[in-house]
Amino acid sequence: MAVTENRTLPSEDLDEQLALLANDQRRAIVEILAEENRSHHVHLLAGWTAAEERGVPLDALPEQAVERMEVKLHHHHLPKLDEAGIVEYDAEENRAAPGPEMATARRLIESVRSARMN
Repeated sequence: MAVTENRTLPSEDLDEQLALLANDQRRAIVEILAEENRSHHVHLLAGWTAAEERGVPLDALPEQAVERMEVKLHHHHLPKLDEAGIVEYDAEENRAAPGPEMATARRLIESVRSARMN
């Protein structure tokens, strides 16, 4: 799936995506997966997300921080992103990949960021 697709959301979908992407950790997941544009193991996503949240390199994180984030991703964030079509989450394989709505979500994040700067 290319992350360059252009699509306009109906207003109720826009409201839902804005609410969904209001969370820093979910935005980080979207940005990581959109940038990589491939499937990743949830443990690795958890490490990257926790490192970004703390502003430290991945190798500076205690393993407990990664494990706590992995639980949050598995039980909370990834299922929500999967339901919205932003991420394709395979809980059995413990992997997540960009979903069909990834490009729309990433553009929305970029638009909000740009509007905040103005």
